[in-house]
Amino acid sequence: MVGKPKSLLDKHIICRNKHAALMSWAVEAYHAELKKPKKERDGYRKVCLKFEVLSIQETGEPIKLCHMTLKRLAEGGKTCQEANEECSWLSLGEEELIVNFLCETVAHGFSFSHKRTKEAVDKILAERLGDEFPTEGVGVNWTYQFQKKHQDCLKIACSQPLEEKRGRAVNPANDALW
Repeated sequence: MVGKPKSLLDKHIICRNKHAALMSWAVEAYHAELKKPKKERDGYRKVCLKFEVLSIQETGEPIKLCHMTLKRLAEGGKTCQEANEECSWLSLGEEELIVNFLCETVAHGFSFSHKRTKEAVDKILAERLGDEFPTEGVGVNWTYQFQKKHQDCLKIACSQPLEEKRGRAVNPANDALW
């Protein structure tokens, strides 16, 4: 939005995504290095350094890469995001279902609300998990984090009531004439 600064969380998400993309390229480059003869290979630190320099040259932003993270990922390890997705309340399919439901309700004229999101999520999780799911449902801030995660399609907007004249104009006689 023009004229509105990004929140710290939004900046963090953007930075994390750039770091993850750069690290995945570094992992691919390291796998390519393994195909070279042993004397010509670059190590983890050199690959990270190359991609840090590449980041500065292309975007002007310094992004630091840890050589031990590169080692872990190159050996088949998981990123933090992948590990967090495994212990998430919802599966990716369920998340997509909730987002589609919320987009559909918005299309029908109901604004996005955290209460509606919480109700839908609690219903799905209570059905799937049964007694393992807490009776109070997901946490207080869960819906806010969910909205931030899917902020590209779930936006918060304040609804405004119809003006009095427009409200009075909606009646059966005007509908029939229209």
